[in-house]
Amino acid sequence: MTNVETLLKRVRQHYERADLHDHFNGDMDRVTKAQVALDTAEDTTLALSNYESGAIGSDDGEKYLKLYGFLQAIFLQQDAIRELHRLFVGNFADPADMSAWKQLRELRNLTVGHPIEKGGKEQRRRTFITRVSLKRDGFDYQVWHGGTGNTSFESADLLTLYVTYEKEAAFHLRKIITGLSSA
Repeated sequence: MTNVETLLKRVRQHYERADLHDHFNGDMDRVTKAQVALDTAEDTTLALSNYESGAIGSDDGEKYLKLYGFLQAIFLQQDAIRELHRLFVGNFADPADMSAWKQLRELRNLTVGHPIEKGGKEQRRRTFITRVSLKRDGFDYQVWHGGTGNTSFESADLLTLYVTYEKEAAFHLRKIITGLSSA
């Protein structure tokens, strides 16, 4: 069990103890937002744990499906943690550009979220994942930069980024637990 899983179990315990209807002054929009955010954070943790502990597969289609699922699960988990933070702690400051949180989010957007057209006219990028490079711990990709017409060759070290991301997510979850403790 990862630290994120353990912390989410603690969030769930506080969540089940709290009277959210009372905490949010009867605002069912915020009550249901909290319910969906917590469920999404927990569900994505299951998907991410499966990716981390399993093989990526031998079939190219399975490799792509697992990569797409991994990156999308992180994206969804981030959105869920961000919303829980807003509801129980307050404003959520955007993570630093060098944070694993931000890097994984940008990697998802660039490689599997918007590979055909990412960015505005001057910053337009197009991304191609190198199929033969797909492994559980990462992959290589090429980015065409519309502003310069140049192509760069990049590597994504997924599992290293993920280990750092989990620490960043845990930091926010601890703050959420503190906020929920007073709910």
